[in-house]
Amino acid sequence: MGMSESEFAAKIEWEGGILAALEYGLRQDDLESPNCPLGERWHEAQRIFREKLQPAIAEVEELLPEEAW
Repeated sequence: MGMSESEFAAKIEWEGGILAALEYGLRQDDLESPNCPLGERWHEAQRIFREKLQPAIAEVEELLPEEAW
């Protein structure tokens, strides 16, 4: 059984915000109504995070001096 929109929002907050929840792996299917407007936008955010943001972050990480880690 999926989460209500309020529970989903609480999970996002628990994980530390939207980016942290995307990294954690919170999915559209975790909603009890995955095709609701929130679910559809979350799915799009997941796609952008996976296809664009994660690779960009990896590229930046490669350029950071080792002492930054």
